[in-house]
Amino acid sequence: MFKVLVLQRLFGLSDEATEFQILDRFSFLRFLGLLSGDAEIC
Repeated sequence: MFKVLVLQRLFGLSDEATEFQILDRFSFLRFLGLLSGDAEIC
């Protein structure tokens, strides 16, 4: 959860925009330590 807050702060994203970017950007998934298939569970 802390890493998600870091991404929100760095990129100035809302909760909804953060969720979209996590599902859309491989770099966000990698930063969060998730696999591309893990994001589908969110």
